[in-house]
Amino acid sequence: MSYIQLNMPRKRKTSADCDLIREYQRNWLRDKLKNDPEYKERHYANRQKRAETNRKLLKELKENSPCSACGEYHPTCCMDHHHLDPSVKEKQVSKMIEANSWTKIEQEIEKCILVCSNCHRKIHAGLLTLVYPSG
Repeated sequence: MSYIQLNMPRKRKTSADCDLIREYQRNWLRDKLKNDPEYKERHYANRQKRAETNRKLLKELKENSPCSACGEYHPTCCMDHHHLDPSVKEKQVSKMIEANSWTKIEQEIEKCILVCSNCHRKIHAGLLTLVYPSG
């Protein structure tokens, strides 16, 4: 593992610097999980607790929102987040539940609309077109 100098002489870190820092953090976590059983237990317990909380919050959000396309309320298992601009999509919201904070999930949800699974498939098949308000 290489040493990363965090006090860099330039004002901004470049993308390459950030990649090196992320790599260092991943390696540190991998080593810690491999060599410290107590840390590993706490890490996975916290991750599971965070995932349960995130699932609960996401379920409440879906229960209280109708489909943006057809306006009907559906069971939470039938509601999907559709990214309005796929180029700014970081991850699928459902894939963020276990590893991300609720704040980060909310930021991703702001890039989406909530649609039922039928309307979502129609959007991707080109059978349903979304019209966005100007402004």
